Amino acid sequence: MYTGPLSEQLFAEGMTRRLLNEKFAERFTHFTAEELDQLLWVLELIVSARGSQKPKALEKDQSVLLQRAIDVAGELEVSGDRAWRLDSFTKKVA
Repeated sequence: MYTGPLSEQLFAEGMTRRLLNEKFAERFTHFTAEELDQLLWVLELIVSARGSQKPKALEKDQSVLLQRAIDVAGELEVSGDRAWRLDSFTKKVA
């Protein structure tokens, strides 16, 4: 479980082990272990890309997985050098 200032965040880049905050595990019970592993990679990718201001395109399956995570935990924060709400990573529609 994340502690201190990270205790209310879903994911923090740069942790020694890539893990979701187990405080919110009940929201992800319908994700398979493989999907959770892929989600961690996607979260690391998008947080790193936003922090470096170098947007990354996701594959379709990654986008679908990210949207599922946003649907169940969009109000939670993910962080790298700073924190963002997970739902701030949705596509902007013109």
